[in-house]
Amino acid sequence: MQLKSRLEMEPPNKRDSEAERFAFDRHRYKVLMSLREDFLPDLEGLGERMGSVAHNRFRLGRMNGVAALQVVNQAPHIIAPDVAEKVVRFVAASENNEALVDLEVEPALLSVVCQELNSQRQERRETRITEQTLEGSQKQVLADFYERSIADLSEPVCTFVEERLLTRRGFRNLVVYEEAISAPGVTEDDIEELVKRRLVRVEERGRLRLLELTHDLLTGVVTASRDERRRRLREAEAVRKVEEQHRKSVKRAAALLVGILLAVGALGGLAWAYYAQRQASELAQAKDAAERAAAEASQQRAIAEVQRREAERLQSDSERARELAELAAAEASRQQQIADVQREEAVRQEQQAVSARAEAETAAEDALLQQGRADVQRSIAEARQKEIEESQKQVQETNDALVEALRARLSSPEATEVVGALDMLVRGSQDTNTILSRLDDEWFESTQKFVPLIVSLEALGPNRPSERSSAIRTMLVNRFTQNPGYNAPPATLYGVERIELGGSEFHMGEAGPPEQSDATHQNGDVAALRVHVSPFYLQQHEVTTAEYRRFNPSHDPAAPGDHPVANISWFDAMTYAAWLGGSLPTEAQWEFAARGAAGRMYPWGNETPSPKHANYGRTGTVPVGSFPEGATPESIHDLAGNVWEWCRDGSSPAMSKTLQPNAILVDPVGAATGKTRILKGGSYFNDERFLKSFRRNFLHPDAAESVVGFRVAWPASSPTP
Repeated sequence: MQLKSRLEMEPPNKRDSEAERFAFDRHRYKVLMSLREDFLPDLEGLGERMGSVAHNRFRLGRMNGVAALQVVNQAPHIIAPDVAEKVVRFVAASENNEALVDLEVEPALLSVVCQELNSQRQERRETRITEQTLEGSQKQVLADFYERSIADLSEPVCTFVEERLLTRRGFRNLVVYEEAISAPGVTEDDIEELVKRRLVRVEERGRLRLLELTHDLLTGVVTASRDERRRRLREAEAVRKVEEQHRKSVKRAAALLVGILLAVGALGGLAWAYYAQRQASELAQAKDAAERAAAEASQQRAIAEVQRREAERLQSDSERARELAELAAAEASRQQQIADVQREEAVRQEQQAVSARAEAETAAEDALLQQGRADVQRSIAEARQKEIEESQKQVQETNDALVEALRARLSSPEATEVVGALDMLVRGSQDTNTILSRLDDEWFESTQKFVPLIVSLEALGPNRPSERSSAIRTMLVNRFTQNPGYNAPPATLYGVERIELGGSEFHMGEAGPPEQSDATHQNGDVAALRVHVSPFYLQQHEVTTAEYRRFNPSHDPAAPGDHPVANISWFDAMTYAAWLGGSLPTEAQWEFAARGAAGRMYPWGNETPSPKHANYGRTGTVPVGSFPEGATPESIHDLAGNVWEWCRDGSSPAMSKTLQPNAILVDPVGAATGKTRILKGGSYFNDERFLKSFRRNFLHPDAAESVVGFRVAWPASSPTP
């Protein structure tokens, strides 16, 4: 555009102009194109017009660690060189002692990790990416990337990605482009957005355009998201059914109440109609009686009038006849009076009969009304009883629905899922036998399979009440000890000597210059760290063989009962600790018990070890508590010598990354998923160098050695039997 503007601005008649000197046919241009592999089919479509694209190209494969570090160091203003190397090793899942050139780094994963780390930096409003940002795992980074990518997408599009682009067993699946955009709620713009976000790529095979996830690394997080969505749908469906049943119950109760009210109204109407009919009948009868009386009176008056006239006629004939007539008239008048009196008496008696009948009818109506009220009260009581029974039924159905919704988690091969489901069920009304019947017996076949449940339960942390965690642990331990060869847990800790240690801050590990505190020493000991330990209880002596036989009576019958138990794997020790309601001490707890807040070199102080302090440099164990001068000021015995002691922590790289310098770590716990576990304290077989409180050793958790034992720790706030 600039050249065109310059040529157009020249005068048309200018001699030796740039337009005359410009050779349009002698300029050659070279173009370099870089694109992701999922866009390769689009480039192939240009082959007919640009034949060179099929010959002058090469594929970029996985980078080694050196190349990956060069890529990350392109942004020194965002990430420091030392942190950049940790990012590369983090993506390659490398140990610190591996050479960078020997590492293999997946470019797609490196891109995703860098993008997520930068997003976290921006959210935290930090100027640079720090080592703390690296905490987590590749799986978590991919999960964060996936969640960010689908956060603003519609539900149909998310369902299409998780259901159509993934097989039932969690592998990538190919979907024809035309079929994808014909799915409900999925448009061409949605597919284009998925491609831009690097979730989906388009591949052309002949005349077909196929869609699939961009990388196998995404299948794990997509499968987890799909399973979680399905679980939420199942739980929502269960809740919907319960609510629907509740609405139906309310409708039935309302209909019953309306029916009762209508029945009461109808009964009152019938009573009033009956009373009105009786009143009308009585009035009609009274009217008939009055008419009959009037007719009789009229008849008597007519007779008297005839007699009077007859008497007057006879009077003219004779006086006697007149007198007879007068007498007859008088008699007639007397008879009339008698008739009137009799009629009045009859009316009075009839009125009394009517009154008596009315009173009887009133009494009968009152009796019917009382009976109706009793029937209504009985109906109301029956309705209330039915409501109570329906409510109880709904509570049971709700509980059953929740149990069914958690069935998948109970049958999961992941210990965290099983313990999470148990945590929810213990809060419900399910009894212990019902809950245990839903667990796979495989979890209780051995201590190696049982301990992951205990580890997952302890990982629930302070967000769960200690009483509920204790109930779950007791239930699991009771189930495990049903296996032949084990005894049930003790009702109390009677006979187990424990020492309470108050929480405090101390320097953990071997003391050294601050610049040497960012890694473990070559002998495996942790460099000096500032650690705060919460209050806890620790067993005064190492667990003896006699004490361990209370749990497993068949263990090493020839071993002395008062010596520390040995030939115990880490899994067996964890199970025994759970059997007593506790756990193995963490490395931080063990070292705090041995060193105290003052930072002693040895459990008894800083005095050089001698035979009066501990059992070391010998050929076998001795009874626990044999060296009282080697005890700590709190009277904890045998923390040095006799046998190495298992700790709760693992010695995986995550432990070293967790224990960072220049920070106060609160109750640190190394990961228990690595290949080894930490040992502390030295043994009878070792020399005095291994008696130092910060010294550590490692052993595979399945191993059982004659120089390895353990002791139990309990949180100070946890309920104990």
